[in-house]
Order: sequence, then structure tokens, then C-alpha cells
Amino acid sequence: MQRIGVDAVSVDRVALAVKRSGPGFLRKVYTPAEQAYCAGNPDRLAGRWAAKEAVIKCFDGTGICFPRRRIEVLPGPNGAPRVRLLGDHKNARVEVSITHHSNLAVATAHLEMPDVADDLLPAPEAVLLPERPRDAHKGTFGTAIVLAGSLGFTGAAYLAATAAAPMTRSCGICRPLKLAWSAPASAGTAPPGAWCSTSRSTRTAPS
Repeated sequence: MQRIGVDAVSVDRVALAVKRSGPGFLRKVYTPAEQAYCAGNPDRLAGRWAAKEAVIKCFDGTGICFPRRRIEVLPGPNGAPRVRLLGDHKNARVEVSITHHSNLAVATAHLEMPDVADDLLPAPEAVLLPERPRDAHKGTFGTAIVLAGSLGFTGAAYLAATAAAPMTRSCGICRPLKLAWSAPASAGTAPPGAWCSTSRSTRTAPS
């Protein structure tokens, strides 16, 4: 994946922001190393502002967002600006170029990073549930046992057993397990036994 970002900013606008907000603005936008390099020079500050904005535009739509203070732009060994992303950059590489003209700072950024699909694990093979033959018995596909509820609280068991009724593609029978100590509370509320068939019906069966 490759992206390009461009930004331009007035040098006077950045100088005004520094005048109004002072150290607060500088700390919010620039790293300590950038502040030391720029030393209050409005042209350098504006160039780095434009470069940061161009980098941010490159990442638009990638799911990655870097605030300005986590994008560091400093001169490299040959004097050309270099970008350092402070954080998880997902193997992204960014190059920037800065120029000044007519009291404007203009910057371009070029982003190169792996496609999102390249970082994903391969999809597992499709898991297909078997088709139900017409002559299948309700127990052909196994039985689900619901063990839930307590004395005086049978709602969980009742709801879980009832919810199993539409599960015609998985288990064939669903039975709530009725314990002796829960029998008085469940009488007339939770069915003592229930099964779900391919017709998605629920039936009461003897314990």
C-alpha cells in the first residue's frame, strides 16, 4: 500500500500560534528534540507542522492514527528531513520533503506499508455442518444437556432449554437436567425434558 500526503501552512500562522500559546503549543505539537532543533525559528516550526500534517493525511483510511507529537521530523545525516513514528507503525515507512516559498511551508509525504490483508492470518478452511437426511432421528446429531438454575431460581434453565429449540443445525435434542432439590421450584415452569427437531418444535417429555 502506498499513499501520498501534501500540506501547506503559513509561516506567520505558526508564529502567531507560538506567540499566543507559547510553550503549551510547542509541547502539544513538537517533540523535545524538534523543539531543540527549531529553537523557536518559525520557518522550521512551520515546515515540521506541514510535514506532520502530510504524514497524517497519508495514514487516512489505514486504521492508524498518529497525533502530531508522535511524528518526529528531524534532519538526517545529509540534511534532508527524516520521519520517525513514535508508536506502533505496523511496519510503515514514511519519507517527507519540505520546502518554503512566499512565506509558506509546503511538505509532501510518501507512505509505504504492507496491505492490511498481508498482516492477517490465513483464513481457516470452511467448516460445513452436515445436511440432515430426511430419515434422520432427532438424536442423530447428539444431545445437549442444560445444567442450570438453583432452588427457587429456574429461569436460567428454562431460558437455556427454550433457546436451544431453533438450533436445528447443531444438536438434535436438548434436555434441561432437573435435580431433586430444584423440583418444587421448577414444577409447572421449566419443562422436565425438551427436545428440538428439524421442524424447530419443542416438546415436553417425561423425565
